[in-house]
Amino acid sequence: MHNIELLMFLIMGVLIMGVQNSIHRKLKEIGKANFWPHGLLVLLANLFIAFGLLWAVSSLVEHETQAAMMGILIFSGFGVIMAIIAYRVISTHK
Repeated sequence: MHNIELLMFLIMGVLIMGVQNSIHRKLKEIGKANFWPHGLLVLLANLFIAFGLLWAVSSLVEHETQAAMMGILIFSGFGVIMAIIAYRVISTHK
């Protein structure tokens, strides 16, 4: 594993934690801070988006451009779909 990959994994971990913390605070403000389904959907969306981006970085370091683009398309795309579902559930769930 290259140093750039290790650095990206560390930075992405810090970013995921920060995003989760800020989203949890916002959900707490509006009174929807329960883990099921709100927190779980947001967590899954963040993890899939981060996994897709880290997959792309690892693939680009190994000079596998097509694998990088497919990782972003499949994993991060699924994360965006999960984020849309989470937003819809949070905005309509009482």
